[in-house]
Amino acid sequence: MNWKRPLRDTLIMLGGVVAVMFVASWALNGLGNPNDIQNYYEVNLGHPYHEPYLGTSSFVYSPPAALLVSWLHLLPFPFVATAQRLLQSAALLVLAGPFTPIAIFTPQVASELNLGNINIYLALLAIAGLRWPKLWSLVLITKPSCAVGLLWFVARRDWAALRGVLAVTAGFVIVSVILIPQAWVGYFGVVTHPAPTLDGMPVLWLRLPIAAVVAVVGSLRTWRPAIVISVWLGLPVWELVSPVVLVGLLAFLWQSPVLDPAWRRGPADTQPPRVKATRFRGQSAAIE
Repeated sequence: MNWKRPLRDTLIMLGGVVAVMFVASWALNGLGNPNDIQNYYEVNLGHPYHEPYLGTSSFVYSPPAALLVSWLHLLPFPFVATAQRLLQSAALLVLAGPFTPIAIFTPQVASELNLGNINIYLALLAIAGLRWPKLWSLVLITKPSCAVGLLWFVARRDWAALRGVLAVTAGFVIVSVILIPQAWVGYFGVVTHPAPTLDGMPVLWLRLPIAAVVAVVGSLRTWRPAIVISVWLGLPVWELVSPVVLVGLLAFLWQSPVLDPAWRRGPADTQPPRVKATRFRGQSAAIE
């Protein structure tokens, strides 16, 4: 009897139970510290960038992202906070799988769930984006420096994937320009006056070239975990919770269903087709 799969499924269910207990504990005890969720909840489309970074209602994503979350204030805040944490927990389960019962007790993951940031989603989007590249548009409209991972497709000359990403992103931008054109002025102010770097943390302009190299080399060597590392290196600001992105690396250890089928079958199946010379009426080159 193969005991590995039942053990894996048991650990995944245990991780889900622990995550729900975490969320329920916050929901029943003053909601914890959902600071980032509050920033999304209180977005004012008329002036979304009125608060400085780390303010009580600061919003630092692009105008298209502001449009996507602008309806949240129509719902009760406790419901929004709880729903966000449950969605984060689901993303964690997809990425970490049987490692969730351990990962969720690390300070980075627990703090991420408490704050309600999107870093776990970024890891999931990066990995899923290898199968469905258009998902990278969500990275571009939230934390665009993390989209350095798109160099993966550049190195592989996958221009169709890049065109799809840019087309979807352009659609988001056009809609936001039509509906809230004034917001772009404020957003450029955010971009040109980046958030302060925490003491001891390397600034973005030092990390971004390394992230680019990691993405390109990983692409050329078909080493998919590189995409997660490049996104982590490309985060606009490194904070104490930033390593939560690296939870995405666990997806490759247990072969998460979000991985593309070629990776789950094994490296041999990711190689290009071989050309075998044959002889047929003076012709050659039949592809296996």
